[in-house]
Amino acid sequence: MIRKFGAKQLKEITVGNTTTLVSYKTPVVVLVGDALFVTDAKYSKTTTRHINYYISNHLKMITDINHVDQSVIYNLAAVTGWAL
Repeated sequence: MIRKFGAKQLKEITVGNTTTLVSYKTPVVVLVGDALFVTDAKYSKTTTRHINYYISNHLKMITDINHVDQSVIYNLAAVTGWAL
């Protein structure tokens, strides 16, 4: 399932128990079950805003946030076919 967030260049792609948040054309957050993975790469202010917006408004129950290398995000996100 693909869900867009208004006019933002932000979309959420869910396949099974894996959800990928894509800002512009880059996966930046992956939720696998209850485990949340966030890129530790530095992106624009807008992408940082997208990440913070998503976590604060959609994942209030998540308390354990794992900051990982962007390569880990790409590998985890592959399950959702995020490049769609």
